[in-house]
Amino acid sequence: MKAETLPYDIGNCGDLIKHGMIAEFTAWRCRHYQEPFVFYDPFGGRPWIEPPHRKVIERMLKLGGCALTDAQPEPDIRYYGSGHLVKRAAHSVGSSAKVFVSDRNKDALDDLTDSGLERIDHKDFNPENGYSLLDCNLEKSNASLVLLDPFADFLGSSVQLLPKIINFVEKTEVTVALFVLRDSSMTVAYNKFDNLRKTTSNINSFQLSFSCPQLFDTGIRGEEKYRSEIILFLPKKYNNPHIGELKNRLDIYAEFLTQVLAEQVKLIIY
Repeated sequence: MKAETLPYDIGNCGDLIKHGMIAEFTAWRCRHYQEPFVFYDPFGGRPWIEPPHRKVIERMLKLGGCALTDAQPEPDIRYYGSGHLVKRAAHSVGSSAKVFVSDRNKDALDDLTDSGLERIDHKDFNPENGYSLLDCNLEKSNASLVLLDPFADFLGSSVQLLPKIINFVEKTEVTVALFVLRDSSMTVAYNKFDNLRKTTSNINSFQLSFSCPQLFDTGIRGEEKYRSEIILFLPKKYNNPHIGELKNRLDIYAEFLTQVLAEQVKLIIY
């Protein structure tokens, strides 16, 4: 791979809540809907890391019977990033997924496309600004899921971004997963973000989320500085009898992860 070494270990606790959520959603949607699964990841990062950190391998081997482990079948050899994870989660339930990626780092993007993923090619998309995907007309693309995983870039744009995501979900009926890193120095900004989430009334969308506290002395880079959260913004079309299965699967995964991390992880529904 050409891209420089990352400042954190892939498969850290933030990745486990993020990848667990999107793997369960991918498998659930593929089981219940016949349309092709199309995934967009404008902050693509790395296609995989090999071999993963020893502690990541130990955790993965304890997470049995969930969509994440179905999509990461050989964690002692390789830990897949979001794009390949979605492809494997779909494959694990007898379906398939088409994955479109980008990254403002050219070497990272080359690594992603060289690994078999497709480049986002939309006239209104700016690779230097992954959020610009929210300005694209994806209604005709049959998109299923958009992942916004901007690492620390999110810290200064949280309040402005939330209405844009909600409007996008309502307009396109495409699910958005937002990965949030919470830095203690940005408490005021995050209080505003959380208050806006609670007071925003939407008849066309709803939210599911996992959060994980900072973890200390684990030896895994990236766990001490941030508290992490993954928020799944779903269009109301999914609020049907099938959604109970997804919620149950996510509850079970939260219980597994709480045991593995020895910290409370739970599903929150807005």
